[in-house]
Amino acid sequence: MPRLSIVIPFLGGVGRLEDTLVSVLENRPADCQILVVLGQPYEDPYALAGEVCFLKACAESGLMDCVALGIDASRAPIVHVLGCGVEATCGWADAALGHFDDPAIAAVAPLVVDRFDRRKILSAGLKYTLGGGVRRIAAGQALEHLPPEPGNLCGADVLASFYRKAALEAVMPWLDHAAGCLVGADWALALRHARYRAVLEPSCLVAATHDALAARRTLREGLAAERLFWRWAPTRGWTRSLAGHALLLGLECLQCLVHPLLVYRLAGRFWANLQIAAHRRHWRRIAQPIGSPAAVIRPPHFITHDCQRRTAG
Repeated sequence: MPRLSIVIPFLGGVGRLEDTLVSVLENRPADCQILVVLGQPYEDPYALAGEVCFLKACAESGLMDCVALGIDASRAPIVHVLGCGVEATCGWADAALGHFDDPAIAAVAPLVVDRFDRRKILSAGLKYTLGGGVRRIAAGQALEHLPPEPGNLCGADVLASFYRKAALEAVMPWLDHAAGCLVGADWALALRHARYRAVLEPSCLVAATHDALAARRTLREGLAAERLFWRWAPTRGWTRSLAGHALLLGLECLQCLVHPLLVYRLAGRFWANLQIAAHRRHWRRIAQPIGSPAAVIRPPHFITHDCQRRTAG
């Protein structure tokens, strides 16, 4: 059994996938498994099938489906998710793996720096505001100004993250397959609600460009953001959560005057508000202890639809 499984979801951009693969193959730790989940066709022109396991996702699979398929196929107790365009550095995984000796830790956030200026931080994990906003910690800051332990860390960004596989399986009934680009925040909130901890490891360094981590101002992103808020608002207290959310929506409305494309995001939020009643079942599940019959309503696999695996070459 390998000690680490590296899952790379591919949803487009062959150049970014190959940049990530090259960096992983050059710097991979001993005894690891590399899985690439193909949400889009890839011909494997460099014949990497002997070193990399390629899994073919179902048609129309999104980020959550691809990542979940990779985790389900992983054989190691620790899973590292690395998005296309995010590049590993020498020894990046070793420091992160040491944190999992503590059974209370379920996620480790690497430090993501600018590929062209490694003194500049792009992400030091995710923070989650009371009103439902998801932000990347220390984005744009200089590396020397990073505090040793950011107090507002909620969890790891799914585009560069380490997870304890058993912990993810435990909270699986709480996860939202419609989370889209906010998969990492949904997983972070689920793990925190289950009383697991997340930590930042600054010596675990990965590099990316702004494009790889760019925020999207789309209807789908707004829909995912609003779903995320309503799913987890009860865990923060309704009164404070609703007050914070009203402030967040007001600020986004004002920002539309400067960034008109935010209108699409707000439209997605409005559409999600029509689905609030659908979250009641989720609220009942998170009120139950993990492992209770009321909490576990699906089999212990991330993907229940039939996806085909293939080995390239």
